[in-house]
Amino acid sequence: MSGSHGHDAHFKRVFGRPEMAADLVRRSLPADALAALDLDRTQVVTAEYIDRVLRNRRADIVLQIPFRSAARAAFVFLIMEHQSRPDPLMPYRLLVYTVETWTRYVERHRAQHGRLPDRLPPVIPLVVHQGRRPWSTHRTLAEVIDLPADLRATLGRFLPQLELLIDDLAVPDDARTGATRLALTDAALLTMRRVRQVTGDDFIDRWAALLRASAGEPGRLAVVETMAEYLYTQDDRLPRDAFIRAIAATDDPEMERAMATLAQQFREEGREEGRVQGREEGRVQGREEGRQEGEAEFIKRLIHKKFSTLPPALARRIDQAPPAQHAGWFERVWAAETIAELLDDQTD
Repeated sequence: MSGSHGHDAHFKRVFGRPEMAADLVRRSLPADALAALDLDRTQVVTAEYIDRVLRNRRADIVLQIPFRSAARAAFVFLIMEHQSRPDPLMPYRLLVYTVETWTRYVERHRAQHGRLPDRLPPVIPLVVHQGRRPWSTHRTLAEVIDLPADLRATLGRFLPQLELLIDDLAVPDDARTGATRLALTDAALLTMRRVRQVTGDDFIDRWAALLRASAGEPGRLAVVETMAEYLYTQDDRLPRDAFIRAIAATDDPEMERAMATLAQQFREEGREEGRVQGREEGRVQGREEGRQEGEAEFIKRLIHKKFSTLPPALARRIDQAPPAQHAGWFERVWAAETIAELLDDQTD
């Protein structure tokens, strides 16, 4: 199963948490910039503006990070955009989001102080690239603007300047200078690499080790549950029994209880697949029916976990949906922000 909506939804749920977002910033910014910023006071601000030109997309995550020194500007905005594949117009898109961020800042300042601000806060565009291969297209706005080479020296300085800060998950981490503080951040990034790229046969062992190391970190259970559901819906290569062993290896009763529903679903699928029928074709049919019933049941449990409710009408639609539509249901559940979106969606 795949799809950019599922990848985007996972990214927003995990890194929409201030402590996780701040840790991702630690990987990306230069040391002198990190020393000037108070990442412990990072806030996630609502990206309410919508880019109507670019398919009604919102900026994925916008952070407000204060400076440590009172002598400096009050804070910096950091726009964090998740991308599953290289986009040659990404510098333009981030310019749009940057201008919209400034526009909202100016409007709020005028509403609060009765006048326009004299200066604007810095806005840093960070792209988190979850591609199978390294970023291979434009990184600066100058590359996007179609200007003859012989005029760049004379006209280039009059054009807007913007360069993307790219956290490229297709590039080995040993090429980076920054470091994370949270094992959960490393586990989430390893999960994202696993889904989009080949991470090696030791993925489960590495993931389990990071889960153990994350004990005591804020939001641990919610983040681990989000990662587990993401792996389940997006990675068909992951052995279900190995997944259960990784959770059990944490030796954490609280985590095991939180993950019980997901682990039980895996066990039920295993039992269904092992059902003995009288004839070979009966065994094949039994395994397939069991797998299909298990998928529908898990979709319903996923909805209940995400929205804390499962309307009977929605449960019936999922039970009645043909198996070919299960993948689409997974995608819609991950992309939906409210239960109403699923109820109103009539694309069965």
